[in-house]
Amino acid sequence: MALLEGCRKLTATPVAERWDCVHTFYEMLRVLIKEHSIDPASFRWLSIDVRSGDLAHEILTGEITGDDGLARMQRTEQLASLKAYKATWLKLRPKLDPIFEAQGIPRPMTFADAYQNGSPALFPAMGKALYDAGLRFDAELSGESRTFDTPPETVKHFIDNCPPFRAVLLALLLSWYNTSLRVGNKSEKLAAGRNDLFMAVYLPLCDIFVTRDSGQEKCLRELRKYLGSPAAEIMSFDEFAGLCA
Repeated sequence: MALLEGCRKLTATPVAERWDCVHTFYEMLRVLIKEHSIDPASFRWLSIDVRSGDLAHEILTGEITGDDGLARMQRTEQLASLKAYKATWLKLRPKLDPIFEAQGIPRPMTFADAYQNGSPALFPAMGKALYDAGLRFDAELSGESRTFDTPPETVKHFIDNCPPFRAVLLALLLSWYNTSLRVGNKSEKLAAGRNDLFMAVYLPLCDIFVTRDSGQEKCLRELRKYLGSPAAEIMSFDEFAGLCA
């Protein structure tokens, strides 16, 4: 509630005469995937409207978020979802030991190593899973139950031409590194929760990304190195507040 109240204050100030509220990361991906699937050749991600009128309305009115019972239910579901996300990566950890032993190589000590060795194989696989899931979700919204098997070349085109999608793949790769791969205190630690990492989807959409979470700040700064342009400058809240003083 404090965060929402802060948003209401920001949007009520004179300097916020024109402000946009964008979709949640999963809804944004659904919209971008849908538009790309219609005509990949003419897809231009910056031309896709990813603003959310419903969220903007809710920030102003608080009609739904004012329901304490619903808020408690959402919190319970969110915590369970975050726990399940971490457990998925933890379960993968012991399964990787035989692979590294068979190849005679050590586990990566930095995210840079994990990116160099893992992204060529994992990006296409993770990208296809997310792309097909987005199409299934879009079909479900229309009352359809369908399966999809998108050609790999279509998924690669989307990865190469949609920075927000690439940002999410980088966030998944970082979860894989920090939770499934990393061992020992000497390896680089990049720990942030699922939601904090998935905020990377917004880096190509803004000029400055402000965070008050040191773990998120460190992780997003690392992901930004591999995202390319455009990508927001990442600032701590204290840095941003100093500029505004």
